[in-house]
Amino acid sequence: YLEKPYNFDFTITQNRSYTTYNDSKSSNVVTKANCAVNYKLNETFIMELKSDFYWLDQNYTFLNAELNYTPKKSKFSYRMVLNNLFNENKFKISSLNDYTKTTRSIPLIERYALLTVRYRF
Repeated sequence: YLEKPYNFDFTITQNRSYTTYNDSKSSNVVTKANCAVNYKLNETFIMELKSDFYWLDQNYTFLNAELNYTPKKSKFSYRMVLNNLFNENKFKISSLNDYTKTTRSIPLIERYALLTVRYRF
């Protein structure tokens, strides 16, 4: 960790799959990058932005935000989460073989906010 009030996390992955069935070959490549930034506003507030990037037949970007509030000397903590800020409504994945192209469309949960309260015993 850095000696600053902020911290970064970055990863990139690539998944390749190959299938052979009855002399028919198919392949699929998914490249994904994750980036997160944490910022400690003060001793009680922490903000975090998380982003996922997908490179497929078309590109997708997902952005989520989170704000945590943990008061000093309290058993309660609070969190506000905002997911899918770009309001992506579907995610398409294609697979190509010698004869056909198959596309799957996965519906996504639209943009939403979530508030949570935690109590520690």
